Amino acid sequence: MGLFLQLGGILASESASSEAVASLKDMYPKMLENVAFYSEKGDRVLSFFDDYATGLDEVIAEISRHLERPAFWFHIHDGDLWMYRLYQNGIEIDRFNTSPGYWAEVDNAERKSWAGNAVKVSKVWPGVTPPDIERYLVDHEADSFDGEKKAYESDEYPEWDRWQLVDFLAKLGIPYPPDDEE
Repeated sequence: MGLFLQLGGILASESASSEAVASLKDMYPKMLENVAFYSEKGDRVLSFFDDYATGLDEVIAEISRHLERPAFWFHIHDGDLWMYRLYQNGIEIDRFNTSPGYWAEVDNAERKSWAGNAVKVSKVWPGVTPPDIERYLVDHEADSFDGEKKAYESDEYPEWDRWQLVDFLAKLGIPYPPDDEE
């Protein structure tokens, strides 16, 4: 079995994020049973959820709505792909998947709907410009994908690696805990 990871990237303080999760526990008791937060900056927090829960993208949408702030749902699926959905005030405004045809064959319209949009992200996420993140938004199933290079010279992980998500998080200013953190 591969790696399954679900994270929330919330443009809010750890205390505000924690309060939002607490206010939603009655709606999502199982999904919000074991949530952990990590933050190095005062205005951005990374939340860790049960890796096998379904519907956590909806929970992140509710957190975004509750806080009236942008929030990402990030997912690494079986170590094969990484993806996100970005919400603003609870409404999905962007989404990305490195392998949109992973679960089933998709047509061009569906593939485009998962292409991600660096301009949309930069409009709601402070400190990010399209050139900062656009090279992460690559369809790994496309002919032009070679799987060996890094999106940016400063990255730790190559394009094909599921951990490229950590490099993307860094560009967003969302900290990922060092290996020695629990």
